[in-house]
Amino acid sequence: MEAELAFHSLPPEEALQLVEALCPETWGLWRAYAGAELLIRAGRTGQAKGALAQLWKAIPWHVNLTLKLHDLFNKISPADASATENVAVLVYSWNKADLLADTLNSLADSNIGHARIFALNNGSTDHTAQVLEQASSRFEPGRFRIETLPVNIGAPAARNWLLALPEVQSCTWAAFLDDDIVLPKNWLLHLLGAAKGHDNIGAVGCRITAATPPYGLQSADYNLFPTPPAPIEPGTIPNRVLVFDNCAGSTDSGLFTYTRPCLSVSGCCHMISTDAIRKAGGFDLRYTPSQFDDLDRDLRSALNGMPAVYTGSLAIRHVQHSSLAKAQTQAQVGHVMGNKYKLDTKYSDEELATLAESNRARLWNDLEAKHAFLLDRLGHGA
Repeated sequence: MEAELAFHSLPPEEALQLVEALCPETWGLWRAYAGAELLIRAGRTGQAKGALAQLWKAIPWHVNLTLKLHDLFNKISPADASATENVAVLVYSWNKADLLADTLNSLADSNIGHARIFALNNGSTDHTAQVLEQASSRFEPGRFRIETLPVNIGAPAARNWLLALPEVQSCTWAAFLDDDIVLPKNWLLHLLGAAKGHDNIGAVGCRITAATPPYGLQSADYNLFPTPPAPIEPGTIPNRVLVFDNCAGSTDSGLFTYTRPCLSVSGCCHMISTDAIRKAGGFDLRYTPSQFDDLDRDLRSALNGMPAVYTGSLAIRHVQHSSLAKAQTQAQVGHVMGNKYKLDTKYSDEELATLAESNRARLWNDLEAKHAFLLDRLGHGA
């Protein structure tokens, strides 16, 4: 327990000593994985790759390990700064002035190249206006544009408002940021790099964690269970969109630091293709003020042949939880349930079956190719 706490909370070199002190006979698999992950965090990637390769040969059936190890051999190359010319960074906020200030400071400190920023004050009554004015001074003239609305129109409409700006429509990508996140320096170049080599991408997203250690995982890639929609019994609430959230409630062990196609990604920090917006439409106003609007847009994008890509080697720290996780009062829970009802009744059985089957096929083909790569590189295991 001490070693596990150290793994999640202490600097990697310090935690590594406690992990390596564990008895190999008793804690073999966990000790091997935890040690390798700490080597990665310490920047000793070559050693980590060798350690994970030996572990993979012992348990080659482990899906997350297969995906993670493949990506160590095929690390994503960040895009060139020239690729940022076709990116619009979009932020909207309502009464979170101090959190927004921290987010915009991390944005200014990151490498966004030539991208332009469009910030929407969504009817705030706090000092959000002053925060936006101060943030604009950190960017070159003309790079930071402020849109101000007199009332809060909710998340879907705020996103559509920004997407409707002519300067945004002329871009290839629209990168949406929540107003309570901490951005690493290379976030945009990493997302653009992950998009290279993939055709017809609707969105690119990343790993979302808590903002302080031990880092809890909030989201990774979202997919559908390949199960036909169940008939709706009279008098019952439908549950037809069966989303598999494969990391819910866990701490960040590093097993989701892979890149692969998926059905949906977190809207906390994601990059949307403006071509997908033109083909499948923007965000559905029926989900106002928020909840499931990101997932719904990703479903429509996938139905139009533009699914998402997840790149978990990029982590974004999220100060607050999603509105789904924060729902505590009866009214808040009721709103979430109401939006889930809208989602569950929006799509036909044929559409959901098509989504689930195409999603399963993409995941399986991706896993088969990466497993074959490792077999060719490392050979069969024990």
